[in-house]
Amino acid sequence: MLSTKVQKYMVLDKKNVISLRKNIYLCKLLTNIIVMRKLNLLLLSLLFTFAAYADDDRACQAPTNVKVTIQENDPGYSFVYKAIISWDAVEGAEGYQVNVKGGTAIEFQELGLTNSLFYVAGSNNTGTLEFQVKTICSTGEYSEASETVEAFIGPQNNCPAPTGLYATIEEGTEYDNVINITWDAVADAETYSLLINGEEYNDLTETSFVYETNEYGLFEIYLSTECASGPSNQSYIAVEIVDDDNVIEEYENKFNIYPNPVNDRLVIDTDEEIEEINIYNIVGISVFKADNIKHDINVSDFAEGVYFISIKTNKGEVVKRFIKK
Repeated sequence: MLSTKVQKYMVLDKKNVISLRKNIYLCKLLTNIIVMRKLNLLLLSLLFTFAAYADDDRACQAPTNVKVTIQENDPGYSFVYKAIISWDAVEGAEGYQVNVKGGTAIEFQELGLTNSLFYVAGSNNTGTLEFQVKTICSTGEYSEASETVEAFIGPQNNCPAPTGLYATIEEGTEYDNVINITWDAVADAETYSLLINGEEYNDLTETSFVYETNEYGLFEIYLSTECASGPSNQSYIAVEIVDDDNVIEEYENKFNIYPNPVNDRLVIDTDEEIEEINIYNIVGISVFKADNIKHDINVSDFAEGVYFISIKTNKGEVVKRFIKK
């Protein structure tokens, strides 16, 4: 229809025809620009929505590697059976919610909340329970539940768990630390299995094991017996290896001396109770000694130079350097 009118205008007035064609072109161009802007806004909105969902997914992941360990007749524990539910850390988590379902229950019920990477629950009853863990996110919301882990509460079989599980720590040669693990022999045991901070050591035939590491911190040790009838429940202990260098550094930071350099009175700033003070010159000669001294010393008579002050408490000795002007 439009082309017919254009032909008529062409007969009547060429200038009007050119103007009309320009207007039609401009209208189409403006329409395309408006459509493209709307599409761009829609795409940006979708991208922001996707990014928000992606951020939520990163910040609020469900826990993984959920495990349940059953212990029986743990000395000092008030229940016959102890269930230890553990999982891997989730970045940015404020805490975790542990849920349980068992018996005739249809839905999971909250078992408890924790800021740790494990939760301990006790029971005097036997039966199969299901466990799930949720992450409590920084927004206060909860993640989706982890995969369901099933555990039987009660005697697993006639294979007894190892007793006498014990560990000692010593300095190593090739590694910084050595954990010597021992336990009592179990009758009818075919082998033993160890789990140390997630590392598995199976088919052990001795009643001892040497674990070497350069790491420090808490080491959780699980030990089970492997019998012909199947594996036993796990015995458990935990040991902690402390980095002495860090401990010494933290203790030294509790002492501060000032002013440094000093003219007359040197102040020792600490909350620790000082038992003895010794000051040595640069060649190691003692120039001052006092017991149960207060936290300031008159050094006005000292010759100019570098000195070392030894501060002794009931927890150890700290040496600081100062300059006498």
